[in-house]
Amino acid sequence: MTSPRDERDQNDLERAAAETREPGEAARIRAEDDAETRARQADAGRELREAERTLRDTGRRLHADGDAAGAIERDVERTRDLTREVAERARELR
Repeated sequence: MTSPRDERDQNDLERAAAETREPGEAARIRAEDDAETRARQADAGRELREAERTLRDTGRRLHADGDAAGAIERDVERTRDLTREVAERARELR
């Protein structure tokens, strides 16, 4: 038969073992969570860099489109001016 002291010692040993396992499990869970967080952050970083490239490329296209629109507007103004000039000369010839 075991004495109360032996039982108490055994309980203390079991409790100590449980406390040792629990922090180890908590550390494992925390490490897994940290790894998942780092993976999500890496994905978010890649997505942000891709969004930045897309915005930069879109800005370049908008700038180029604006330049093209400006060139078209200048052509329209020249055409308008030439049309006016032709109309004025036609009136003069009458």
